[in-house]
Amino acid sequence: IYYNALEKLIRFQIEFGTQGIVICSSTGEGLLLTQEERIGIIKQTINISTIPVLVGCSSCSTTDAIDNIKIAQDLGADGVLVTAPYYVKPTQNGIIQHFETIVQSTDIPIVVYNIPSRVTVNLELDTLLHLSKLPNIVALKDSTTQFDILSMLHILAPTMPILSGDDATLPACLAHGASGTISAAANAYPKLIYNIVD
Repeated sequence: IYYNALEKLIRFQIEFGTQGIVICSSTGEGLLLTQEERIGIIKQTINISTIPVLVGCSSCSTTDAIDNIKIAQDLGADGVLVTAPYYVKPTQNGIIQHFETIVQSTDIPIVVYNIPSRVTVNLELDTLLHLSKLPNIVALKDSTTQFDILSMLHILAPTMPILSGDDATLPACLAHGASGTISAAANAYPKLIYNIVD
């Protein structure tokens, strides 16, 4: 891990108005890191950052996701980002059980990440509405183009913030109820992305 570059990137984000940092997730190649690398990145980011830090903790195994969350929480993360189990293609009920089990194991804020292009399953509206009622699920990051579902979620669960997860569809996502973004492009253009959302 190139820690000097990581520090520069974190400080660059803070300087240009980014309101939170996500590490060890998709753009950060979180699934390719060793546990030692993950811990090093989490420690350094939390040590440097003056804004909230969320850690990607997804796994195809609910137990492994919980283990990742416990490590992130013990190291001082402000929250975690978690997808449905990938590869195993769970049912909607299986997805609900996955998140219910996670919620029962921790009190850290959880951002649910819907990215069917990588996970192979989509979180349907009824599933999202159910998850929105769980105690420490605090937001949805969505990387789909199902704007009708986002609009309905925004109407039926207005206290559940929606965050765009795809730079190409950010304006459309904002138009359908999203209040922010977790952006890959913001790594290079934080001020531009901040201004679009603002």
